[in-house]
Amino acid sequence: MAVGRAEITTLAGVRSVPLDGAELECLLDRLDQEDQAIPGRGMQQWERYRYRRLDVMLKLYQPGGTLQTLVVPTRNISAWGLSLVHGGYVYIGTRCTVQLVTARDTRREIPGRVVRCRHTGGRVHEMGIRFEREIDAAEFLANAIAQRVLVAEDDAAMGRLLCHYMEEMSADVEVVENGLDATDRAMNKRFDLILLDLDMPDMDGLSVLETLRRQGCCETIVALTAQTGAKDRERFLEAGFDDFMVKPVSKGSLERLLSLSRREPVYSSLTGGPRVERLVAEFVAELGDKVRAMENALGRQDMEEVRRLARSLHGEAGSYGFQPLAEAADAVDRAAEGVGSPRFARLVRKLVQTCRAARGHTMEEN
Repeated sequence: MAVGRAEITTLAGVRSVPLDGAELECLLDRLDQEDQAIPGRGMQQWERYRYRRLDVMLKLYQPGGTLQTLVVPTRNISAWGLSLVHGGYVYIGTRCTVQLVTARDTRREIPGRVVRCRHTGGRVHEMGIRFEREIDAAEFLANAIAQRVLVAEDDAAMGRLLCHYMEEMSADVEVVENGLDATDRAMNKRFDLILLDLDMPDMDGLSVLETLRRQGCCETIVALTAQTGAKDRERFLEAGFDDFMVKPVSKGSLERLLSLSRREPVYSSLTGGPRVERLVAEFVAELGDKVRAMENALGRQDMEEVRRLARSLHGEAGSYGFQPLAEAADAVDRAAEGVGSPRFARLVRKLVQTCRAARGHTMEEN
């Protein structure tokens, strides 16, 4: 869809940023390039993510009590701030509220203050806003969560290429060259995705998988192989892999894999103000212990304990408004298969991953 002329609406009427859609994109690109080229520029304490929208509402509380309402194009976002462009100067320290558009296409108002306003040319200024409280950037931008990826590949050239492609997609990538190192890294650090080459020295990918699953590892693990038959896929899934990737790999296949393994944030549907927010945050903080208990029970092959934990979590999650989590827990509790079956293990892994995606605040709009 073509981007039209960016407009700013104020109480006094309608003013336009003197840029059409293409010109605005060029300006935002230039500002991003300047941040990278000028020493010290763009080296903020918190990681920033590209967040370009034309429909963010900004309310400025001017001295004397005057309220000015603007619709502004934005540039990037972090846990503590927002960068946007505006057709005028705003004094540093001005109180404001921004109405951010979430990844679910709802809106949330976040209070803050103007901390930067610099002229970029013509009538346009780039403005920085510091939020009064930390936000979860992933609520407004799905790719704000950097996926942690472990690649186990004995071919150094292939490992470098996989790392390059996925780092371009904002993933945090570690590469090891044998199965023993892969096992050690996966046992001591949590990853969102583990890529295992099946033909590694000392310890092949299948042996690494079996070791990790016996320890209750619920991460997404994908086989990297040259085997392409339908029976091969069935064998990989039966063994405990979540998927497989066929060599030679492509950037597109890696994009698909990262997209499928990305965990969308899960929010509570409860409402009720700050006190409910605190209760939800406490519940989410306790999920880590519940996940570890479930992984330990899965590693011991203790089916009844896994189901007991899932049954308890089903009631708690449903009461706290985490419906996707409650459904995942109920699926584990009701599964007819034993703990050793591939389907049961996949249901438990889905439950663990859903727990990790839970966020400590609600969907209630301010």
